[in-house]
Amino acid sequence: MANLLANLASFFKYVKAGDLNAVTRTVISRAVRVDAHNELGHTSLMYAAEKGHLSIVEYLCSAGANAELKDKWGETALHLAARAGFLPIVQFLATKGNVETQDEFGRNALHHAAEKGHLSIVEYLCSVGVNAETKDCWGKTALVYAAGEGCLPIVRYLMTNVKVDVNSQLAVGCTALGVASGEGHLSIVKYLVLEGKAVVDMQDKQGLTALTRAMLEGWGEIAKWLTRHGADPHLKSDIGSAVDIAREALACAPLEDAEYIQHLVEYLTRPCGNLGCEVRGSKKCGRCCKVRYCSVECQTVNWAIHKQVCISESV
Repeated sequence: MANLLANLASFFKYVKAGDLNAVTRTVISRAVRVDAHNELGHTSLMYAAEKGHLSIVEYLCSAGANAELKDKWGETALHLAARAGFLPIVQFLATKGNVETQDEFGRNALHHAAEKGHLSIVEYLCSVGVNAETKDCWGKTALVYAAGEGCLPIVRYLMTNVKVDVNSQLAVGCTALGVASGEGHLSIVKYLVLEGKAVVDMQDKQGLTALTRAMLEGWGEIAKWLTRHGADPHLKSDIGSAVDIAREALACAPLEDAEYIQHLVEYLTRPCGNLGCEVRGSKKCGRCCKVRYCSVECQTVNWAIHKQVCISESV
């Protein structure tokens, strides 16, 4: 047993180092089985794929290595290559097994590639038919992984080329927009709303929206941008509205943060300029850029009063 473990350790060492000659000698000598695994369930093929050694991957498969074996987390060599970003190995292994295979958490190779920002691998996997709408055990799709990591090129590809559902919900009810907002990725938030037409005020099972997630994590600029683009700061969740969260933060904020948080509170609660309207004013008057209105209709109604001040300020 000791000799077998020592041989296996040496074999894996050769594989990781990319030493094809040593790997070949070991396989031919039958010192270890080509599909032998360690306590993690890792095989020589998995290590070769993860380290990016294409020639060894090809040799091991020719020697009978099973590309569909899984480690203790249910991951195959394809998963590991996709996560590590080795496109040629992904292309080779895709011909040796099921490209849709999911690990113990329901993630397939596309999930791994999207999470790590490997656009070329995402494009390839989609081109060979991997379903981009597949969800893992948390309800995450490839789009959600890319949005959560701030990878705009992959988000753009999945939205424009694959036409994935931008409003697909996780098990907790959150969407890609909510995830991107909570992680602080403003560029992703902008793209999902402006180009993807994501529902801005979609609530999860706790009633949280992208705006409330941004406020919870302290992403003030994202909160302001979402509010300017129609997010309702008064929409209630299990833990309150975005305005409630901002006020609570202000109450316990250190002195150096208080001014900015006060600005956020005022921004979120700024009323419509049309007297009597209780809706938040999110659109500035185009002339004076000081008074805000909730809609064109309210601005039109108030124009007779506002135009006197507006004209004097714009002179």
